[in-house]
Amino acid sequence: MTKILLILSSPRGTASLSARFALELTERLRSCGIGTSLLVRDLADPPLPHVDVSYINGRTRNADERSRAETQAVELAEALIGELQLADIVIIASSMVNFSVSSVLKTWFDYLIWPGITIKYTNRGF
Repeated sequence: MTKILLILSSPRGTASLSARFALELTERLRSCGIGTSLLVRDLADPPLPHVDVSYINGRTRNADERSRAETQAVELAEALIGELQLADIVIIASSMVNFSVSSVLKTWFDYLIWPGITIKYTNRGF
């Protein structure tokens, strides 16, 4: 079973060109028998909360030492990381806002990049 994770990031939702292209690509893959499972994560609806001190502190504390806000922030990150880890194929529909990626897509990456969990630092970099 091939699992597709489709990430939408435009504030225009499925009306955006990036979302339309990504949805078309997803449907083409599925029509070829690729992608028996599809999870759509629309980062703009509802938007992810931006990373704050609760997430930064929460991910460095033991679970039983976290505040409620820290626990919620870490659980969100763990859910997003879990979605990514389960996916065989990831399709990212990236809109362009003010000559860059949308802030919600940047926020998604901020939650995914967790030192010691999703990236490892070495003497040669990460």
